Amino acid sequence: MKQNFLITGGSGMIGSEIINQLQQKGHKVKNLSTRKLSDPNTFQWNPSKHEYDIQAFENVNYINILLVLYSNESFKNLSEVKYS
Repeated sequence: MKQNFLITGGSGMIGSEIINQLQQKGHKVKNLSTRKLSDPNTFQWNPSKHEYDIQAFENVNYINILLVLYSNESFKNLSEVKYS
């Protein structure tokens, strides 16, 4: 069954590969990005202002949120990360 996905962070290396694989399987994919892109399936958001294009969420079955965690140190053990 073909589904509709919204990927946050789909403009990056990992996100663009996820989008590519989903599209190859026939799924429709929208990208919510902080970058301005000319792709009609890319919708812009500004997390610092809490602004996003509401059309990105229309007719979406699944949302995949890509979150990059980094620090001055090498990658930390993700089990130590506190989520709120």
